[in-house]
Amino acid sequence: MPLPLRVAVVCSSNQNRSMEAHSILSKRGFSVRSFGTGTHVKLPGAAPDKPNVYDFRTTYDQMYHDLLRKDKELYTQNGLLHMLDRNKRIKAAPERFQSCRDVFDLIVTCEERVYDQVVEELSSREQETCQPVHVVNARGHGERDLRAAAGLRGEERQDLPAHGLLLLSAQAPGRRHPQPLPQLPLVHTSAFLVLVFTCRFSAGGP
Repeated sequence: MPLPLRVAVVCSSNQNRSMEAHSILSKRGFSVRSFGTGTHVKLPGAAPDKPNVYDFRTTYDQMYHDLLRKDKELYTQNGLLHMLDRNKRIKAAPERFQSCRDVFDLIVTCEERVYDQVVEELSSREQETCQPVHVVNARGHGERDLRAAAGLRGEERQDLPAHGLLLLSAQAPGRRHPQPLPQLPLVHTSAFLVLVFTCRFSAGGP
């Protein structure tokens, strides 16, 4: 019996998109972890130039109560308290991708800048394994088709980033028959010390 697909979902602060995907994939039976790539965790503040900045070691519960103390009405209205309440039910605190040495089969990033940071981090590491990893990021017109391909329920497809859904659909837990990996526009480079397969979906691409 094949091992379950090991998935990581990554955004900048491990707060919003990566945690939503973490929640959905975990409920669907995937082996999943989520991360951020930023130096600090940043959440919107009372003004655009005054964000709330936290260390990655700060728990979601601590952030929740800090914002509750600062301005309950504001952070209830903008959804931050709701988001942090969800996050602390999934895990204790945000995690930084650069501090993790676990092996993944698929790393899904939520924006181009984060994709670049993940690939840069992987390429800088000393070789520990020849296990390939797919790193994918997508922002294009085909998201509806990608979401449908994963076989997830409609309400779950709303929030799951489309970038990795084709790969996820190929190995979704509970599928009766193995599915072939889709034909993705993969670019392979052997210059990385950790073997990496990367792909990007452009707005005008498939």
